[in-house]
Amino acid sequence: MRPNDDVETAQSTVSDVGEAGLLKIIFPYLEKQGKDLIVGVGDDAAVLSPTACFQHSMVLTADMLVEGTHFPSRPNLQWRLLGSKAIAANLSDVAAMGGIPSHVLVSLGLPPDVALREVVALYDGMREMCQTYGVSIIGGDTVRSPQVIVSITAVGRMPDGVSPALRTSCRPGQNVYVSGKLGGSKAGLMLALNPSIVSLLEPRVVQVLLERHWTPQPQVTLGAILAMICPDLAMIDISDSLVHELKTLAEASSCGFDIYVDKIPFPPEIVAYCNMTNEKIEDYILFSGEEYELLFCTRLAPDQLVARLRELGQSASIATIGKVTESRGLVRFFDSSGREINCDDRTFEHFLPPQINCSDEHKS
Repeated sequence: MRPNDDVETAQSTVSDVGEAGLLKIIFPYLEKQGKDLIVGVGDDAAVLSPTACFQHSMVLTADMLVEGTHFPSRPNLQWRLLGSKAIAANLSDVAAMGGIPSHVLVSLGLPPDVALREVVALYDGMREMCQTYGVSIIGGDTVRSPQVIVSITAVGRMPDGVSPALRTSCRPGQNVYVSGKLGGSKAGLMLALNPSIVSLLEPRVVQVLLERHWTPQPQVTLGAILAMICPDLAMIDISDSLVHELKTLAEASSCGFDIYVDKIPFPPEIVAYCNMTNEKIEDYILFSGEEYELLFCTRLAPDQLVARLRELGQSASIATIGKVTESRGLVRFFDSSGREINCDDRTFEHFLPPQINCSDEHKS
C-alpha cells in the first residue's frame, strides 16, 4: 500500500485538509537525502552538493501546464498521466541541450475542491517518470488557484567535456534528423478531446495514439550521446510542432531548411486515424505538438551517425528528413516528387489566433 492510501486521502479534498495537510500528502514523494542532496524538503530551498553543481555545467529549465490549455479540464483529467507527461516535458528540454537531468522542483496551483486522491495520482505519475530516468523530486510550492496549474523546474548537468547543443549551431550543408515517429501525439489529443470517435477505431489504434500523447518518452540518453559524438550539433525538442521547431532553428541560426515530407516517419496508426477522420497525414506529422522527440542537425552522414550510435549501444530510431540551406529564415517543404508544398504554420500559439491554412497546392 502506498503511504497516502488511507481513508482520509480517498474521501477528502484539498480544502478539507488545507495547505499543511496537502504538504503532508506530497511529502512522501520528495527526496530527503541523496548523494547529491545536502538539504532536502523542510527548509526554504533545496541545496545540492558541489559535485552535483559546480564540477559540471548546469542545465536549468522550467515548464508550466495549465488546465484547459495544455490538458483537458476536470472532470476528464487523468491525473496520473498528467503527472508523467509534465515531468517528460521538462526532461525533454534537458535532453535537447545534451544534458543529463537529475532533480526537479514541482509547484502546483489547485482549486480547493480537488480531491486528495487526485493529487496522489498526479504525484504517482510524476514519481514513475522520475524513477525511469533517475531523477529526484526535491521541493516546490503549492497555492490556491481557480484552475489546475503544474509548474516544474528541472535541473541537470552536462557530461564532462561536452558542450551544450545550441539552436544557433545550424550551418548550411548539415543533415537534418528527427528521432522517433511524429504525429501520434496530436491524434491522441484529438481522441482525448473527442471520445465519441474512439469507437470508430480499433482498440489497438486508440491505445497507441493515446499513449503517444499522454506518456511520451523524453530522449534523454540519445540527447546526451548526440552531444558527445556530434561536434557541430544543433538541437531542439519537438514540443510545439516540427514546423515550429524548424522555424525556431532557422531564426536562431540565420539559415534555412529544405525538408522532404515523405521522409518524416510516423506511426502506422496515423493512417487508420486519418482515413477515419478524412484528414491529411501531413497535417499531423508537421503540426503535432508534445511529441518530445529530438530535431537535430549535424554534418555527420546518416551511415556515420548510425554507426557511432550503435558503437555506444544506442538503437534509437533516427530519420534523415532534409538539409540546412543558406536561405536565411526560409523553411521549404517538398513532396515525394520534389515539388514544393505550400504550408502555413498551424502550430498552436498561446497569445494569437491560430493560422489555419495547410494544403498540398504546389508553388509554380
